[in-house]
Amino acid sequence: MKHLITGLVVLCLSYSAHGNEKTAQNFITVFNEGSQSEVIEYLSNNMSQSRIETYGLDAYVGVFLNEKNTYGKLKVLEYLPEKNNNDRIRVISQNNNFEYELVINKQSSPPHKINYSSFNDVELKNIKNASLTPKSFSQELAQFIDNLDNNNAFSGAVLVAKGQNVLFQKAVGYASKEWQVKNNLETKFSLGSMNKMFTAIAALQLIEKGKLKLDDKLVNFVDKSWLPEGDTDLITVRHLLTHTSGLGNFFNEEFNASNKEAYRDLSAYKPLVASTPLLFKPGTRNRYSNSGMLMLGLIVESVTEESYYSYVDKHIYKKAGMQNSGSFALDDVNNNLATGYLKRMHSSGW
Repeated sequence: MKHLITGLVVLCLSYSAHGNEKTAQNFITVFNEGSQSEVIEYLSNNMSQSRIETYGLDAYVGVFLNEKNTYGKLKVLEYLPEKNNNDRIRVISQNNNFEYELVINKQSSPPHKINYSSFNDVELKNIKNASLTPKSFSQELAQFIDNLDNNNAFSGAVLVAKGQNVLFQKAVGYASKEWQVKNNLETKFSLGSMNKMFTAIAALQLIEKGKLKLDDKLVNFVDKSWLPEGDTDLITVRHLLTHTSGLGNFFNEEFNASNKEAYRDLSAYKPLVASTPLLFKPGTRNRYSNSGMLMLGLIVESVTEESYYSYVDKHIYKKAGMQNSGSFALDDVNNNLATGYLKRMHSSGW
């Protein structure tokens, strides 16, 4: 329940080690007001240039505004001691009444600008276990979800089951804000990066069948014209699965400025992947990589001699009985498919 929005980028904010509480108050003020113009100014002045260059200011502003939608206003409970270049504030979310430790990682050297931040769960002590009847459980959960819906903090469907017993199910929010079409229990939702687990399963199935090995080299399956300059000969299937390949993120400025209707198969992403520099020598570091996972999809296509989408549909979705799952062209008519919405830097609406 606590993690309602995923994003490609982690929110990045910071406050001074010498004026923690004062600067933290400025951060909380900007967060609580949620003004688009103030957020842009704040992040422009406080984020490390390297992070802005890697992902773009637009992405960070969008994450900030979406985090505000998720958590609502924050109430400061305690300023915690700095640890490993992390400033820490214990806060409570207005939207869900959960406590979090807001961790803000800074550059180790002056001017100590922002690298990233996150809302981390905290261990709650002295919690008394309450015995709930199925009816009281459903009532409390419905009230919780309705509160999130009313605060624009969650849009989707929730199901709770024990074994084969469905204890609770409810849909809230809109599948289409434009046409005011509400979500229902059968609405399909775009998975975003959660689809990476299906890509990983596809690769592991091929490994299990002896058609692929963890230490097989990427260049054995993909033409080098796909890849940027650097030690790409060293990249293995294992590196791709563990996000240690050094490949970056094809969601770059070129992608943002391009016509999305052009991306109908994996090959359409080739110029984006090839033009994004290798971030480090494969195997030496860990960095979340959309490009790396796309390469894994190409390996699946090379080994199976069928499209990635066809393989996943046949060997994962259909075998698991996932009748409403698939990869859908977003400019087609897709029955009961929800539109995904984000707050972004260049628009005051959704």
